[in-house]
Amino acid sequence: MRPLSLRTILIATDLSDAMMPALRTAVQLADLADADLHVVHGGERPGSVEQLQAHLSRGGVRPETIGKARTIEGPAGAMIVQEALRLEADVIVLGPHREKDTGSIGSTADRVVRAAPIPCLILPRALPLPLGNVLVPVDAAESARGPLAVGLTWASALRRRARDGGGTDVVALHVTPTGASNSAAVRRLQQEIDTVRQHLASLAGVDIRQSIDESNDPSGVILRQAESLAVDLVVLGTRAEKAVDGAMLGSVSSAVVCRATTPVLLVPPGIWRSTGREPLP
Repeated sequence: MRPLSLRTILIATDLSDAMMPALRTAVQLADLADADLHVVHGGERPGSVEQLQAHLSRGGVRPETIGKARTIEGPAGAMIVQEALRLEADVIVLGPHREKDTGSIGSTADRVVRAAPIPCLILPRALPLPLGNVLVPVDAAESARGPLAVGLTWASALRRRARDGGGTDVVALHVTPTGASNSAAVRRLQQEIDTVRQHLASLAGVDIRQSIDESNDPSGVILRQAESLAVDLVVLGTRAEKAVDGAMLGSVSSAVVCRATTPVLLVPPGIWRSTGREPLP
């Protein structure tokens, strides 16, 4: 895994028609970022190679990618993570993966996002490309630099060009508890934004602004902001450094993933340690 890059994309599919928007998004991502696209399908009783190839053909996947697609028998969640590590993928793309009538994330996607040491893109619907607006909730701490840097990098790599109607906007959102002083939060958030800007100065065509909101329901604020700003993507840190009783996701990121109608890119803290050094000192 190469922090702040988008060179290798892995999409996991269950061969259902519901995966088609995600599959087509992965194809567009690979084209826009000039990345390699890999596809995997698996489970205790996976479909045949012929079924997988027909599925990918309907999704508009190129023949050379169809030829590399793999079917693997075994626990789907663990298999997807292992394949991502083998490929040194920069992101895992997952479809809607919602449990019907429960409002919760599906079991396979849940296992993947809790175990994967790389970003996971959850797609309840197709990701609008090129990107126009990106929302990055941050906590005004040093750990906020990770999601903010990834959000800026994706926004730059997948941004609107002049022919598409302008650049891409990134909103750094910080939610403070009700009744807390906002002045210190504003200063800390601005410092974090300035730090990321300095280290990613080469990113062109991306504007970033900060937003401060006061609430004791941060996930609710994130969801409302995503809707009111009509954002294309929410980039959210998972926060937890280590799994505790299998809970790799923090409560806020878990609530957002389960309820969001907007694509969500989950950024685990571990990606900043995969090269043995922090990218932002």
